[in-house]
Amino acid sequence: MLKAGNSRGFTLIEMLVVIAIIATLAAILFPTFSSAREKARQAQCRTNLMQLVQQLKVYRTDYGMYPPPPYYEVADQRYYFGFSALYPDYIQDKNLLICPDDKDVKVLKKEAMDRVYSSYNGVIADPNPSAPDWTLSSRLYNFFGYVSAGYDEYDWDTFIDPSNGDSLPIWLADQGLSWYHYPRLVNTHAPDNTVVTHCVHHRFFYDEDREQDMIVRLNGQSAAVETSLLEAPDGSGVAPWVHQSF
Repeated sequence: MLKAGNSRGFTLIEMLVVIAIIATLAAILFPTFSSAREKARQAQCRTNLMQLVQQLKVYRTDYGMYPPPPYYEVADQRYYFGFSALYPDYIQDKNLLICPDDKDVKVLKKEAMDRVYSSYNGVIADPNPSAPDWTLSSRLYNFFGYVSAGYDEYDWDTFIDPSNGDSLPIWLADQGLSWYHYPRLVNTHAPDNTVVTHCVHHRFFYDEDREQDMIVRLNGQSAAVETSLLEAPDGSGVAPWVHQSF
């Protein structure tokens, strides 16, 4: 007849050791998983931007101009122009307008989509879910790099051209270029290196000294650019990355 076995449960020390091992593995693996998820979100953001830029070009062909700066119309409770102008004739999926890392509208996504909101148009004034202010506190659409040069980002109707005697910026003249090469969407002949927008919604993932924004140019090229470079104009008053190719 068999005797009772000598099996025993874990001692307290053994359990603590197992817990410590699991905690160590989690500490090692979780940042890896988090990084992978963020890279996937950035890849989706880049895909969004590339598709939007393609449709901007179709819009330009149809209307002879790119969409004017975006704004929120309180009376209609929706956005007009900017990337919002592409819906519904040029894009049907409003998800393309929203960065997957846009925390401002994470709990307001349906409301944001009803308003034809785009993460790439600008930053809303107040993302408080209980009483959001949907007006734009800052604009991203074809903006970054020009304010420091003295060009009003909302000066849509007074595009500078040689006919009214305005002098050509040095950084254009030095390259033997004309106003037709001015890299901004107010120029209907904007060159391919024109920066269409930058996405600010990935910054939180980086350390403060290496924060990056995703930018996309009119030729569809996109890249992550350190914000310290975005905010550093050269001698012409315009950050070099604005008017240079990759």
